[in-house]
Amino acid sequence: MQTITSRTSNERILRAGLLMLLVDVFTLLFLWDGHIGYARDNAAELAALLGLEPARSLPIDSTLSAARGKAAVAAIRPGEPVDTVRQVHGEPAVVKDGDLYYVGPGGWLHISVENGRVRNTEWKDAAHSEADQRWQRWIGYALAILGLVATIQFAVVIATRATVSAEGVRFGARPIIPWDAITDLRAVPAKRGAIELEYGAGDRHETIRMDDYRYKDLPAITAAIAQRKNIADPLRGVA
Repeated sequence: MQTITSRTSNERILRAGLLMLLVDVFTLLFLWDGHIGYARDNAAELAALLGLEPARSLPIDSTLSAARGKAAVAAIRPGEPVDTVRQVHGEPAVVKDGDLYYVGPGGWLHISVENGRVRNTEWKDAAHSEADQRWQRWIGYALAILGLVATIQFAVVIATRATVSAEGVRFGARPIIPWDAITDLRAVPAKRGAIELEYGAGDRHETIRMDDYRYKDLPAITAAIAQRKNIADPLRGVA
């Protein structure tokens, strides 16, 4: 007997692949914004406000949180020498008209300077807050888990096989069903292009449902089973 092996349908592969791709793309987009994109947008917002032409990418201090920035506002006193501020907080991301700007992921610390001394200090939250960025990361992590599930499902779809051989019928990694265990092959009235294969011994019988969405070459499979068992082919004449 010639061995017949059927893979799954192209439509099933396409759907599983598109789902995996869609979830993976959104995962990357959310994680990018949560870790990098939103922080860069905030830095670009400051560059635009300062009228930097062309708006250049400002260095971002990933450790400068809103809490740390507000603590700096409370610690830096008006009249303090600006050199002291630089010694404590390092070099700013940008200096504009003598003022210092330290840029964090969620905003910036603005130290206005007059005659070499601090005049005023304030923390400014940017358009994309730290909470916004956390949400982007959390959603990205959740989507990453869904993406893993979708990838596993895609691998399962790709690996789908039904094989008819001289030994019997096998579906994927299931044990082979020997020919003498097969008792019936019938159409599923409620679903076009679907059949049920019944097998077992004595009073114990099991049923496997197959359709042309899951198995691309289902007509060849059913024809081979019907011929070997000398029973009617339930798909004969079905387009």
